[in-house]
Amino acid sequence: ASTIGGTVHATVWGVDTSGLNPSGGPYLVREGDFATSGGQATIPLTGLKGSSAYHVILTPNTDLTAAGPSTRYQAEYARTDGTARVTYGTNTGYSGTYFVEGYGASTNASTKFVVTVPADGYYNLGLRYSAGPYSGAPAGRSVRVRLNGTDLTDLALPGTADWNTWNTVNTKVFLPAGISRVDVNAYATDDRDAVNLDYLDVTATTGTI
Repeated sequence: ASTIGGTVHATVWGVDTSGLNPSGGPYLVREGDFATSGGQATIPLTGLKGSSAYHVILTPNTDLTAAGPSTRYQAEYARTDGTARVTYGTNTGYSGTYFVEGYGASTNASTKFVVTVPADGYYNLGLRYSAGPYSGAPAGRSVRVRLNGTDLTDLALPGTADWNTWNTVNTKVFLPAGISRVDVNAYATDDRDAVNLDYLDVTATTGTI
């Protein structure tokens, strides 16, 4: 598309075969900026495995940081539903290629992260977000977190100074080995859930909830 421009930012992820065992999760194969010509981009790759799967994500060349660790799930790569959307503007301070917005004045915005963990256990979900001033919204915000289709918690998100300031809030959950889906949903009618989402970190921890 003409809106992409003369270069694209590409991240290539790989997942190795796991047989009957849970997947170890994706790993970064290559990341970079590549020229486009005639609606195509060439991304040279070497050392690929015939039994592995690969996923190429192309975005406008607006990245501020590298993709990050494999335990980090960028919101702009997740599935969005309702009014949630990825648009490219003049905001700053985000990670990766952009973020998800559209939660203000919405009761149906949703960002659905598909995450992978190697073993049953407790994990911290670290949600990085921005919650600047928004007409009619309280200073403190919240979103509803669902795990594998079941409501988990309403996560309190302290307000940020502006929409270019970001904060991270953690919540501990138990995840089964393999693939799970973590949804971050708008749910209120008073704009208490007016936020932008940057990424979700999933890191192993210990203890009980």
